[in-house]
Amino acid sequence: MREGFTTSLIHWQKSKEGQHIFSNEKKVISSALKSYQVDRVMQLCGLPYVNTLNSHIEHYLLMVEPWEPLPVDCSSLRADINHLWPIKDESFSGVIFSHSLERTTQGIDLLIQEANRVLESDGVLMILGVSLTSMMAMKRLFHLDHHHWCASLYSDFHLHSKLIQSGFEIMPSFNIPTTTKKWFNHLPFLSMMDNYKITIARKVDMALLLNTSVN
Repeated sequence: MREGFTTSLIHWQKSKEGQHIFSNEKKVISSALKSYQVDRVMQLCGLPYVNTLNSHIEHYLLMVEPWEPLPVDCSSLRADINHLWPIKDESFSGVIFSHSLERTTQGIDLLIQEANRVLESDGVLMILGVSLTSMMAMKRLFHLDHHHWCASLYSDFHLHSKLIQSGFEIMPSFNIPTTTKKWFNHLPFLSMMDNYKITIARKVDMALLLNTSVN
């Protein structure tokens, strides 16, 4: 947590607002893990999205906030978000970034490269974050929200470009609904109310890609 932040990610996830968002994110993650047949997943930051007591998925958590306890229902270890991870190459079929890009102070290149390194071929990277076109992003960009962990925000174009450069292909992504049964949900500015989103990228088999390019 950078100087000036008054709320950690886990603290926010346990708040009234955070619990609602976290619940929706868990549903989306559960669906994505099933769709991409992920059986071994590593999550960077936050509370676990996988219920390890009722799931066949092996779940590991990489924590970056040293003052908060590690969850007891999954294998966990601590690491610096801005440095190389203490994990072997191609160890997972899925990696989850739980608002991780918003927390780094060194740019997103290393995080994306590390995700690519620890993913198996065809493994998927799921990135949860704040939508840059949302009201929440506007509040943070103009420093009107002083109680969150957010250090950086990135446009979809910038994020997709970095992912492609690092050997990923972009899969269908979508916003995570944060409100329900509100009359203004049907208005043209609905997208401004969708504060959170998930970006999904799949690791490309570089050898196959090179062979395809040559042919």
